[in-house]
Order: sequence, then C-alpha cells, then structure tokens
Amino acid sequence: MAFQTTPWAKETVRKTRHFESVVTDVTTSGINSGEFREDRSASLVAKTLFGMVNWTHQRFRPGYASTLESRPWKRFRRSS
Repeated sequence: MAFQTTPWAKETVRKTRHFESVVTDVTTSGINSGEFREDRSASLVAKTLFGMVNWTHQRFRPGYASTLESRPWKRFRRSS
C-alpha cells in the first residue's frame, strides 16, 4: 500500500500487527481455558476488544448510565 512506504509507516504497521497477534494469542488461550465462548473465533473476539477500547471515550464518561447487561463483551463470555 502506498501509505506504508515510509520507514515510520512500516514500523507502525509491524508494531500493530505484532500487538494484534499478542491479543489474538491471549484470546485463544481464553477460549481454550473456557473463559471465552468456544463458538467465537479468537480473531473476532480480539477485534471486538479493540473496538470497545477505541470507543471508551464515548461510552464511559461521568453521568453516562450503563449496566453490565448492556455491555458488548457479555456476548463473548461463557454463561455461568
């Protein structure tokens, strides 16, 4: 891709891919241990985690009402 031609861009892409790999590996471990549901792919769970983190500035602010039941990560947790 054209935007990945500078040394800075190449290094940023390399670091991003490494971090995504680490999070996917941790997610895989969670699925294998039974912490996360096994009917979800590790990649999907990892991308969902990134999406939630990227939106925390919108979702978690003083005065914003939210319950545990309405939070998206509940969909990926194994039911007790």
